[in-house]
Amino acid sequence: MKSHWELNAHSYDQIPMHKLDDQRAVIARTMQVNEKFAGTRPRGWFGPGLTQTDEMLDYLAEARVEYIGDWMLDDEPVTLRTSSRPVVALPYNFGIHDIGMMAFQHRASMRGRISSQTPQGFSSLTRLRAPPTISFALPPATPR
Repeated sequence: MKSHWELNAHSYDQIPMHKLDDQRAVIARTMQVNEKFAGTRPRGWFGPGLTQTDEMLDYLAEARVEYIGDWMLDDEPVTLRTSSRPVVALPYNFGIHDIGMMAFQHRASMRGRISSQTPQGFSSLTRLRAPPTISFALPPATPR
């Protein structure tokens, strides 16, 4: 946090959201635990296993989540309507998704893919008015 990194909420229970009995309660617990740990409330949400439900955006907006990071919608951020306030969907690239890369390949491959995406991503987005964005999940270091 001191380095201006942000801790995002990723669900206290690592179960697909549609299998939970009370999604609101899990979102609230996730936000509380993250805020207690980091000292600030998370602004973003990444769903466990990239799962969402029809009600999910409304629940996240109620919990004051400002953006989500696991919907592959576009090459640039998109503002989504909810019943209470807008939520921004950040671009997400499944080609450099952490689970697939870590399960089927290795760290060196993930570094290479991220590096190769950066110049291509930025050069192809010069026509946009908004700053280009490249999102990827970076899991904690694991033993080699």
